[in-house]
Amino acid sequence: MPRKTRVALWTRRDFIKTAGIFGGMAVVGWPADAHTSAWISDTAVHAPPTTGPYAYSPPYGSFLPGQAGFPAVGQTYVDPVFGSAIRRLSNNYPSAAVAGDIYAKNGWWNADSTYFVNHFADETVGAIHAITGAVKPLTRATNHGDASCSPVDPDVFYSCSGTQLKKQLISTGAVSTVKDFGVAMGNTLYAGAITDAFDDGYITMTQDAAYVVRVNGATKSRYAINHGARTLTSVGTVFYNNGGDHGDVICPSDGRRYFIRVDPDNNPARLIRIDIETGTVTTVYAFPTSAYWNNPQHLSTVSTGEMRDWVLCNAELNGGPTLADDNFSAADPIATWTPLEQEIYMINVLTGEIRRLAHHRSRQVNLAYGYQPRVCVSWDGSRVAWASNMGYRSSPDGYNDIWSLDLGATGPPPPSGLTVR
Repeated sequence: MPRKTRVALWTRRDFIKTAGIFGGMAVVGWPADAHTSAWISDTAVHAPPTTGPYAYSPPYGSFLPGQAGFPAVGQTYVDPVFGSAIRRLSNNYPSAAVAGDIYAKNGWWNADSTYFVNHFADETVGAIHAITGAVKPLTRATNHGDASCSPVDPDVFYSCSGTQLKKQLISTGAVSTVKDFGVAMGNTLYAGAITDAFDDGYITMTQDAAYVVRVNGATKSRYAINHGARTLTSVGTVFYNNGGDHGDVICPSDGRRYFIRVDPDNNPARLIRIDIETGTVTTVYAFPTSAYWNNPQHLSTVSTGEMRDWVLCNAELNGGPTLADDNFSAADPIATWTPLEQEIYMINVLTGEIRRLAHHRSRQVNLAYGYQPRVCVSWDGSRVAWASNMGYRSSPDGYNDIWSLDLGATGPPPPSGLTVR
């Protein structure tokens, strides 16, 4: 599946090096009284309904974009299986949307999870209020995929322009230059530059800013950061060499640093954590054997706070004998439904606990990158967003809108003077 190409070092998930505030937290799990969504923790089949107002559509009903009763921007519906409130954040319908830049990095969310930055079908960029869907316009960078919200200041959105690092205020739209580096920004931090060759993949940083991690297809390497000496190791140490590049880094409450990915080489598929310092591989969760073709294709880890032991996942039907059974034209997709199919769920990377949250309802995802949900959790895990076509097939293929689910406390109302798109 398509993956983001290499990104500039300073832009990937984290900007955490600018604050250094995420070390030392040691709260495990997620207390029940902080949780406002619903979940199911078993491994049974939980298919969407075939009747009622939220019947799985098509073919069972008319709960589709553009139809009467379908949620408008800012409105919610309650997932009829899991009980979570699902909120619509954008309106690209009926356009074949640009794929958008939604992906694993927390940086599409602002620091307090009140805004989500989106690349719309009309090629504009805006910060969407997480409750109302009201949009604050932002300047689109040449490579918008390298941009990120600050993990510290909820009003700041960073991007790069030529040799300059730019800061834009979400509240006013005011843009200022943080620094002009004088040369094009690349894989450089402090006095070091990564010299290893790239074929494809991306660069990220551990949440405690101890390492840069380079994911180049099967090869995963670490580069030590010395903040005292202000240096970066130029040649990486390979800690894992297998599989594709889908995955994410996490620094949970056990004090270690891991790369999280799915190992689909055997049935059952496994969610694994790889210690980036020792290379030790540990099975976190073994998926039901009947869910082999529905293992998660995209992952997004929580960076800070009480939920930093968790990874958000979205399942995508990606092969096997039932691949066509979730096509837009499928006559009876529920007949072959399997555990975790079409779901948004979260897994604790230390305990293996699973919480099944919602059906994302994005159909036939193999047709277009824009149809892939590409789950994206906020910095502190209080909200999660994903893309979905909700059963509507555009021409050309690729339509999606952004949907979200509140995992914790909701934020304050938006400032005045906003517009809803």
